[in-house]
Amino acid sequence: MQVNELEATGRYANLKTSKHSQVNGNLGFLSALRQQVEQASVNHHDSSTKLDVQENRQIPNSVQVPTIPKKVSQSVIIDGEEWNDERLAGCIDVWGNISTEKTINWNATGTDVLTQTQMADLRERYDIENMSKQDFYDLLSDLTHLNVVSAHDCESLFWVHAPDCMAAPSELYHNYNQRHLELNYFTRENSNLLQFMQLRYEHSLEMFNWVGSRSFDEYNPSMPPLIKQRYVDALSSETASYQKFFSIFQSIKR
Repeated sequence: MQVNELEATGRYANLKTSKHSQVNGNLGFLSALRQQVEQASVNHHDSSTKLDVQENRQIPNSVQVPTIPKKVSQSVIIDGEEWNDERLAGCIDVWGNISTEKTINWNATGTDVLTQTQMADLRERYDIENMSKQDFYDLLSDLTHLNVVSAHDCESLFWVHAPDCMAAPSELYHNYNQRHLELNYFTRENSNLLQFMQLRYEHSLEMFNWVGSRSFDEYNPSMPPLIKQRYVDALSSETASYQKFFSIFQSIKR
């Protein structure tokens, strides 16, 4: 309600004149009170600042907030090719949907074996017969950090070593080349990796045995002995890697 309306009523006719001095007095009191509060706030702020500075000087270095180190990318040259976490993840999922927060230990030698406790832990965390692509990558990370598989073992999962000049029966080479297996297993979200690794091992072993047969020489009469020997060595190492993975996958099957 406006002041002129108050003055127009008989009840509040003397409000503006009779209370004018009292209102001015109250305003003066409030103004002085406000100045005291503001000054007290300034003094408190100065005091708190001095206290904070003094307390900060007394904080020992041991309780300072640590700096979390960023992921350090590793890479290794295997058979003339550079491998790192991102490349391995890209082999599992070409769309780049694999998180590489967990690293691959590219210095792993694969000379250790899983303990019963480690088997139980991996069995609890992974269903080897129903694995997502991310689970597959994470499992490879765990196995390399446990040093039960090597960087070369991981590379063998996605890299075949057949020489370009090799001729072979189409079905045999098709099985060994494994591209149909990768399309079948790695384009789906969940896969039976135990079955996948069993097929890889069996086909690689079949190719290894064929290379030592007369049939191989008949298909490749002009292959230099040195090239053949390199291929035999590569197949031997590759087959051993598949056998190792297959054995590990069997040991952690639920």
